[in-house]
Parts: sequence; structure tokens; C-alpha cells
Amino acid sequence: MMSLDVLLSAGVPWCSSRICCHFPRAYHSGFSPGYYCGDAADMANIESSSVAREAAIHSAAIRCPPMVSRFQLSYDLAVSLCSRQCFLVNQLLLMLLLLG
Repeated sequence: MMSLDVLLSAGVPWCSSRICCHFPRAYHSGFSPGYYCGDAADMANIESSSVAREAAIHSAAIRCPPMVSRFQLSYDLAVSLCSRQCFLVNQLLLMLLLLG
């Protein structure tokens, strides 16, 4: 861990209110130089899926329930890929979520 001042003096660019991405298996320790509101958004690239799969298998092995529903993730992905003309698909996915 190091101070933000050290990073800035080394020329590492930083802007407040910007998105910070970290890599699979990287430890970010919740670093925040500003006020903490308790909100977070995690994003992953396609290469991260193998890490997520390993984590899911490990969590299942120790009987730890998933923090995020795979049905919810599938639904959110479908909705994000769906345009306004896909209203029917959206409704069908919602029904599957509610029934599943």
C-alpha cells in the first residue's frame, strides 16, 4: 500500500470520480482516497470468466452460497444486449427469473 501522493509524484495519472479497473486475482484492498459511500461496481473482461468459474467451484465446495445470482447476471446481460424492440424477450427472461 502506498500514499496517493507517492503515485502522483511518480506520474501515475489519477482523477477523482473516475472508474478504477483491476485485474483478476489482483488485490485492491478497498483503497479510496475520498469519501466512501459503500457502493461498488465490479466489471470483468471475458478472460476473467475462468477465474470466476474457479471461484464458483471453490465456493460450492465449501458450501458458500454465491453472492450474485447467475440468473440475475444472465438477465442483466440479456437486457443490456437487448434493444427497445426486444420487449418480449425481456419479459420472457423476467418470467424465467421469477419462476427459477
